[in-house]
Amino acid sequence: MDRLVLTVRKPLVILRIILYLCLFVINNSLYSQNFFRNLFSSEKSIQELNKLVSPAVVEIANGDYNGDIRGYGSGFIVRENGVIVTNFHVIDGAHYLGVKIHNKDIHVVTGIIDINPDIDFAIIKINAKNLPVVSLGNSQEVEVGDKIVAIGSPQGLTNTISDGIVSGKRQIGNYSRFQITAPIAPGSSGGVLLNMYGDGIGITTSGMGTGNLNFAIPIHHLRKLSRDDQSIRYSMERFASIYGVKPPPKPSTNRAYQAQDTYTNQSSNNNGSNFLGWCFWLWIIWGLIPP
Repeated sequence: MDRLVLTVRKPLVILRIILYLCLFVINNSLYSQNFFRNLFSSEKSIQELNKLVSPAVVEIANGDYNGDIRGYGSGFIVRENGVIVTNFHVIDGAHYLGVKIHNKDIHVVTGIIDINPDIDFAIIKINAKNLPVVSLGNSQEVEVGDKIVAIGSPQGLTNTISDGIVSGKRQIGNYSRFQITAPIAPGSSGGVLLNMYGDGIGITTSGMGTGNLNFAIPIHHLRKLSRDDQSIRYSMERFASIYGVKPPPKPSTNRAYQAQDTYTNQSSNNNGSNFLGWCFWLWIIWGLIPP
């Protein structure tokens, strides 16, 4: 009987150990994604990444209170219905935001889902359907030395792609940054940083000088995306009233009246001075006439 029990328990113990190992691999953030990814996929070439991801990268125009363009930046689509990730500084000061997608159509931003000026990210919304999207990865798995690819719109040159490595992981204030060697030029801000599997792991945000000293925001800072919450936090009008660049004040009509009054008073004073001057000269002349 004891031998029978041991025979039954042995497979159950082995099965339990296998089950615990599987749960560990699935739940452990350090191994899960890489484990299954390495089983079922492989790293892609830069050409493959360009074809896969570029259609989901957009150009963003920042317009002022007159509708004039203040500047351009980049962004990338993360939901088929028009949810877009970018930098806060790309949309800061705007009264109007326009988004040019891969087919050259231009959409007006209808609302802001989330912003964080300190971290420098923004999640914005356009009204659209069936858009190509960037698949988001786990930025907490990124290691120094990992190869990366950046796609953005420097100087308005849409879908410009560059590559490099993660050269450092920095702590700036309370938030982390990837230091990368892929070039980040003006207009690239808000573009997507990819690993070689095509996963979005960061938002390209800034460059320093002409060297390879550039930075990106790890995607895990955007916690609202992971909660699938797409509620609008700010309408565009509300955002513009708080963060939009204010128009210069109009000249006050009262100020014009004040200027006129000042001129009138000065003229009156001048007339009084002229009268006293004439009296003085008449008195001098009268004194010179002999009796």
